[in-house]
Amino acid sequence: MPNFCNVGVPKIPPSRAVGGRDAARRPDWIVCVLAGGRSRRFGGDKRAVRVDGSPLSAFVATRVGGPLGAARWLSLGEAIPPGAGAFARWVRDPLPDGGPLPAMAAVLARAGRGARLLLVAADAPLVTARHARALARALEAPGALVAMGVWRNGPRRARVEPLPLAARPEAAGLLARARRDGARAPRELAARREAALIPLAWPRDRREAFNVNRPGDLETLRALEPGRRIEGP
Repeated sequence: MPNFCNVGVPKIPPSRAVGGRDAARRPDWIVCVLAGGRSRRFGGDKRAVRVDGSPLSAFVATRVGGPLGAARWLSLGEAIPPGAGAFARWVRDPLPDGGPLPAMAAVLARAGRGARLLLVAADAPLVTARHARALARALEAPGALVAMGVWRNGPRRARVEPLPLAARPEAAGLLARARRDGARAPRELAARREAALIPLAWPRDRREAFNVNRPGDLETLRALEPGRRIEGP
């Protein structure tokens, strides 16, 4: 694959563009890794972190998407991140650094009818297929367009964990309405009647909500996953 990095805002190669006849061939489940942020708190490009030799985005997609047998999509911003070659489709974030909602809406708009999507942050390497399946089951509730977790106990009690988030393509309209109403963060979708919430238990599920936000989080990741090789950028 050609190296498209560090050339301004590169075009998405036709082989990885979404649309056209491809829509009829999409599998039921799509795991999309959201990798359009700018890593300001990390002090460098955290997408260059490697876990067992795999760039962070690719590791997340394999860990979650592999057991689900899901297609793997990548939501990207102004530059193509390390590991992008592991994804079948790329979707451009229309508002890089504008938060996850615009990127999520762009992905949902490109998914075929009948698809189910799991949207996962690129910096969340400990999300499991077990959690993904729980979100998938919640999405089958009548009227549900999105599903996310909420803490039922512990230090984060009653706090919504907006990612990972399971969604139907029809949720694109829900996101558009929420943005018109002033919503800026995915957690604000939890108050909508189309949102299904699954309970998260502390400390059992704390790994599902772990993010690599700051350099020190790499040490935490090494402590949580002592058998893995964690390499910083």
